[in-house]
Amino acid sequence: MTLYRQLLLFTMILGFLLFIGVWILKLQSTQQFLEHQLEAHAQDTATSLALSMSPLVAAEDFAGVETMMNAIYDRGYYKEITFSDIQGEVVSNRLASLEIDGVPNWFIQLLPLNAPGGTSLVMAGWKQAGNLYVESHPGFAYRSLWSTFAHITGYFLLTGFIVFITGSIALKYLLRPLRRVEEQAEAICRREYTIQEPLPRTRELKRVVTSMNKMTGRVQEMFEEQSLVAEKLRESAYRDPLTGLGNRRFLEAQIDGTMAGGDNVAKGVFLFAQIQELQILNEEKGYNAGDELLVRSAEIIYEILGSDIPHSIARLTGGDFGIFLPDADKADGEKVASELALRLTGLSSEVLSFSDNVCSVGGIYYNNPCSFKELLAKADTALAVSRHEGPNGWYLESADCDENQPLQGKLWWRENLELSLAERSINLYGQHVVKPGAPNVPLHMELYSRIT
Repeated sequence: MTLYRQLLLFTMILGFLLFIGVWILKLQSTQQFLEHQLEAHAQDTATSLALSMSPLVAAEDFAGVETMMNAIYDRGYYKEITFSDIQGEVVSNRLASLEIDGVPNWFIQLLPLNAPGGTSLVMAGWKQAGNLYVESHPGFAYRSLWSTFAHITGYFLLTGFIVFITGSIALKYLLRPLRRVEEQAEAICRREYTIQEPLPRTRELKRVVTSMNKMTGRVQEMFEEQSLVAEKLRESAYRDPLTGLGNRRFLEAQIDGTMAGGDNVAKGVFLFAQIQELQILNEEKGYNAGDELLVRSAEIIYEILGSDIPHSIARLTGGDFGIFLPDADKADGEKVASELALRLTGLSSEVLSFSDNVCSVGGIYYNNPCSFKELLAKADTALAVSRHEGPNGWYLESADCDENQPLQGKLWWRENLELSLAERSINLYGQHVVKPGAPNVPLHMELYSRIT
């Protein structure tokens, strides 16, 4: 049960108890007053009637006595009028039943009125002729008591309804800051930070709201700090700090995410651009010159691709850049590769490189899904072909990826060469180089190796 309902229910219970107390006290006081009134009325009537009857009793005119008693009884204010002689025998009696119109029986039984009767001596001269007993009818008293009860109950119901409505509105207004505190907590779960203003006037609620506002501000600062740290970590994990491009992990995630489409990945191009002689540039002109060359190279690659071609660019390591073009075909790859080689070669005129051999570009185009390692290995092979063909060249070949076929990149060749050396499975073959016209005069010997 909500606090609002608890307070409202508690208020209504207090109001009901207050009504019961007022109702009981009011009815009891009215009941006592009416009983005293009935007793006094009966006694006054008995006294006056006895005095009026005395001459008739002395003259033994009992018919006149009956007439006088009927005149008083017929007015309806009396329940019983009894005249008895001195020996106690009833001479004349008038008795009415206790039936009251307009008052329910349960109310009469709930609040019985004890109305004592009035007695008076009837004299015949100087002698006692008998006793007169008069008891007032409680009907008028019950009607007055019932009217009082009905008015009190109606007043309470009306007052209770008004108090219920005004109390509901007042409680909603007073508890509104607590509702806003709840909304603040829910907003924090959604990473929304709201401050309650204006502050409530109630001291206790004001303290609660002030504390909640402080906590909200502090939580916001903590989340912003954590978000900033997380963003920096994400940047450091997936971004190259020098060029602003993605790193190897970023490119691998992009390729794996694209290839996760399965057979829907129909085609694509992967290019491997390598800045040549970067280590020599660092040694002779300093690392700042090498960094400047890498930054400028990254800018050129980004300019070539622009925003029209879907792509992912990353600096893999040193002067190696990986370029992934999903949904591109052979023609797209050749266009980008040739423009890369041309634009990067132009860096030699910007005094960024001391050599005319600025870059080599190798790449592959595929028609079935390939893993990142497969693309990298096959593009590395294409890059080796590009370097072999001459400076600032590019080479693009088709690649058919097969997960059962070992990758034949740099690492594969290195492992196989090291294994061949360790197993001594390399055979050397030699031949003499002779001088033209003098076949018997050797100039030197050429040696060839073969892995067996």
